[in-house]
Amino acid sequence: MAIIWKKYKPLLRYHRLFVLSIVFTYIIFKYLNAPNTDQYDNGQIKHEGRRENGFNEGRWIWYYENGTKQMEGVFKRGKRNGKWKMYNKNGIIITERNYENDKLNGPFYDYYDNGHLKSEGVFLNDIISGQIKTYNENGESIN
Repeated sequence: MAIIWKKYKPLLRYHRLFVLSIVFTYIIFKYLNAPNTDQYDNGQIKHEGRRENGFNEGRWIWYYENGTKQMEGVFKRGKRNGKWKMYNKNGIIITERNYENDKLNGPFYDYYDNGHLKSEGVFLNDIISGQIKTYNENGESIN
């Protein structure tokens, strides 16, 4: 029994489109969920973290060119959540901020380059709530 290809030829076009759509979907899915790392010219990683469904997700860390941490924090569906820290090029913490759903909420701390506390206060929905307490470079309260 011979197969009459003229009968099935119009269906082949749809089959090709179906296969192409599956391949394209696979490529997009792999791209959106690929680990996100870049490097400086010296080979040092600029940042590390993962993307999920097009959003930054989980712990992310950024680095200076010398390899010390620059910043770190956690994303949930692309929004900052929890404690975020920034460091100077010597690896000393210079700021701490707390986020909820990408808004500043909770206590914050700023530090001098020597590591002593510079100021502290509280954010409530991206607005400073209450007074800011400041310190000199020796860690003594100014106000």
